Amino acid sequence: MSIRDTILTLTKGKGVRQLIKNFLSLSIIQGLDMLLPLLTVPYLIRVIGVENVGLLAFVNAVIGYFGIFINYGFSLTATKEISQHIGNKAKIQQIFNVVFTAKNYLLGISFLVLLLLVAIIPSVAEHSYIYLITFGTIACLNISPTWYFQGIQQLKFVTFSNIITKLFFTLMIFIFVKERSDFWMVPTFTLIGASVSSILSIVYVIRIHRIKIEKPKLKYVVAQYKRGKYIFLSQIKITFFSNMNVLILGVVLGNAAVGVFSSADKIIKVMSAVQIPIVSALFPYFSRLFKTNYKVAYANVRKVALYGSMIYAVIIIIIFILSDLISSLLFGSGLSEIPILIRIMCSIPLFVFLNNLYGTQTLLNLNHDKSFLYNMIIAAIINSVLLYPLIKIFGVYGVACSVLITEFYLFASMYVSSVKIIDKLKND
Repeated sequence: MSIRDTILTLTKGKGVRQLIKNFLSLSIIQGLDMLLPLLTVPYLIRVIGVENVGLLAFVNAVIGYFGIFINYGFSLTATKEISQHIGNKAKIQQIFNVVFTAKNYLLGISFLVLLLLVAIIPSVAEHSYIYLITFGTIACLNISPTWYFQGIQQLKFVTFSNIITKLFFTLMIFIFVKERSDFWMVPTFTLIGASVSSILSIVYVIRIHRIKIEKPKLKYVVAQYKRGKYIFLSQIKITFFSNMNVLILGVVLGNAAVGVFSSADKIIKVMSAVQIPIVSALFPYFSRLFKTNYKVAYANVRKVALYGSMIYAVIIIIIFILSDLISSLLFGSGLSEIPILIRIMCSIPLFVFLNNLYGTQTLLNLNHDKSFLYNMIIAAIINSVLLYPLIKIFGVYGVACSVLITEFYLFASMYVSSVKIIDKLKND
């Protein structure tokens, strides 16, 4: 089957225009996420220094754990529930209020824990402003009902608000951040942008979509927590081994090493961001299709995986060959470790793409949350075991090797699990 035929298969029937609109909206958002860091990070390294860039990355890694706690996997579970009840206004309003309330409860708990950390850990207290401001940004991003817009497959407003806030953040950096001591402005501008975007999104939902904010009964909130527990635990594992890489590197080798690694990682994240509009736009689609016809859904997953892998193979080869040039243009010639880190990690986006298709798109939509969680746990254990010795032996390159091995295992395990489950369904 040709690529054209596959696209027609994926998009035929009701909702094709909306699917394309969602893809374009998410492409714009991810385009900004790809472009803006390539503008700001090189500038920040030259102005505030690689050590301060490393400090900000370290704080983001710590606060990232609070973010995953507040989110509780609702970006997947709530999106799935909303998409399956399109047309039922009462049910959608109920889901919205339950999820919104659940997130606020988790936000309150997280803030109390952060205050405790500030009070008892000297290194956190020393940079308490950075931690609190970064926490504010994470809180705003998680309270913003992006999951609602994605579930109803109407992302135009989200796209517009993202463009405005992210461009504002970038512009403020270039205008006001002029010396090393200005590093605190970076998370401050990020918070301002996230706050505006979050408030506008909530007001839009209330005024335009006529969603009435009500406090649901506690039993409904508890039930929502129970339904999402496996997704939540699996998301903890993702953040655990992702953020732990930066934390351990910072403890062992210092903020400068974190700055170097996070700079190279920005290139890898840009490569990974290419896929996000596709997989995000397809998630509600596959959520419904797996419910009605799992054979067609899985066949389409495999086709997307095949054509996506072919595209990524070309990108990986280009990035591998041009890593020295890319590093020199973006970060200057003084950071010789970055090209090597890019070469080590350049295949990671392909594995991330594939484990999303066979894990998030397949296992979760087939309600095999436990298998998904099990694979994530094993991957986290592998990363935890490898990380410290590899850092001690290979320095900053050890982190890249650990991430590469872990992501390859995760792809392989998600693929094997999905094949076994599909074969079992066929034989039943």
